[in-house]
Amino acid sequence: MNLLRAIMPGLVVLLALGSGALGQSESPATATGTPKIVFAQPVHNFGELKPNDEVTHEFAFTNTGDAILEITKVQSTCGCTAVAPSKKLLAPGESSVIKVTYHAGRAAGMSEKKILVYSNDPEQAESVLTIRAAIKTDLEFNPSYIRFDNIPVDAAAEASVFFMAKDPDAFKLTDLKADDPFLRCDWRRTDDGRFELKVAFVPEQVKADHRGYLNSTVRAKTNSESFPVIQLPVYIKFQEEFAVVPARLMMYGLKAGAEATRDVIVKSNKGVAFQITATESSNPFVRAEVVRNGEAANVVKIVIDAKAPAGLCNATVTVRMGARHLAVPVRARIGDAAATPAPAGPTGGR
Repeated sequence: MNLLRAIMPGLVVLLALGSGALGQSESPATATGTPKIVFAQPVHNFGELKPNDEVTHEFAFTNTGDAILEITKVQSTCGCTAVAPSKKLLAPGESSVIKVTYHAGRAAGMSEKKILVYSNDPEQAESVLTIRAAIKTDLEFNPSYIRFDNIPVDAAAEASVFFMAKDPDAFKLTDLKADDPFLRCDWRRTDDGRFELKVAFVPEQVKADHRGYLNSTVRAKTNSESFPVIQLPVYIKFQEEFAVVPARLMMYGLKAGAEATRDVIVKSNKGVAFQITATESSNPFVRAEVVRNGEAANVVKIVIDAKAPAGLCNATVTVRMGARHLAVPVRARIGDAAATPAPAGPTGGR
């Protein structure tokens, strides 16, 4: 199944021109007068459709004016269109069609899409075509995917998808399985007549030092006419061992010729004590000093040197914890000392 069609139902718009009087020439001579575009039926209702159905309709139109009609653009408002006009100029009396292919989504309910046709008709430069459909399904489910976001790699996690069948007593789900051993799935009927498909992350099936992401799919078969096969994508993002707060350091309104400092906290997401072993900076005017170490949350002071020139001062500070490291983007804006009056009273670098 085309993934784009499953996630975002859309339209494919094609301009197909028919033959007519004076239609032999690709570029008829421009005549005096006014072009006029007239659609026979600007609205079409496909009626009832099943999820993921694909249907087409041709919107017929005619140039009823007395000058050449130019179709300058055809587009839909759904964000997934392909326009391939074979001819852009229509002589007076010439007819054409705009072929629309509609891909129904999986969600039940009324659907309405717009197609915009732009031309040189001075009274109707933008023509609006409308297609409607009622998506009927005997099975609905939500959400359409499973996401485990920022979970520890060594901790179990669960998420659920709920199914609503038109006939709960007759609904059957079989061959339920996950593509990978780090997922376990099961399903049950709930007290309110829905069905719950529960997906669990099994940490024992993943290496303890795994970082980043894992993706998989949970699959099942049903006796639904609308969805005989269920495929649920599973996205897993693991929590990093360490984090820095703030993740990006912004230092604005600094005075040239004066040192400025800010503190960032480097912490263990597991709450265990650790050692910062080194710090580095990509900018010679920016340095990092460890002021608290050996705890579950340590402190690093970011220092903008007094010799840093006015303007933007950007750097990447790297904090190392043995083989692990964190990058801290630093963005500072330093004013002109001559143009910046010193504030009254005591001042500090922080």
